[in-house]
Amino acid sequence: MKKIELITVGTLKEFYWKSANEEYLKRLSKYCDIRITEVAESRIQPNNTAALIDKVLAEESTEIKRRLNNATAILLDIQGKSYDSLGWAELLRHYYEQPASLAFIIGGSHGVSAEIKNIAAAKVSFSAMTFPHQLFRTMFLEQLYRGFRILHNEPYHK
Repeated sequence: MKKIELITVGTLKEFYWKSANEEYLKRLSKYCDIRITEVAESRIQPNNTAALIDKVLAEESTEIKRRLNNATAILLDIQGKSYDSLGWAELLRHYYEQPASLAFIIGGSHGVSAEIKNIAAAKVSFSAMTFPHQLFRTMFLEQLYRGFRILHNEPYHK
């Protein structure tokens, strides 16, 4: 069974996000060995100045890279390519069939560094809108589950 890592900056705080994530992790266990690795948000207060934001991104990126472990990185990024459900499933199939393990990355509130963007084999956008990270993590797990259901020709609501 293929190993998939979801590397995300920040933690889930509210019980309802934790509960939703646990449900999708349970469902996904039929298709992959998925783990979530939480990277601590930087403690630097960026004050929206470019220099401090760069320091935040550098700090978080160091931790993200440390956890990649030679996996193929797919960045979930607002500037990435958008897919419909079938296209997403095909992208998932393409990378799932490769020998390396997969790591999906959800950056922090300031995104990720250019270095992480350059490491990523693919950049995927789920929407041009911005979502809270806790909500997006759940959305991603649902879409990953949907992708596997499509790939296995199993029914899933539209």
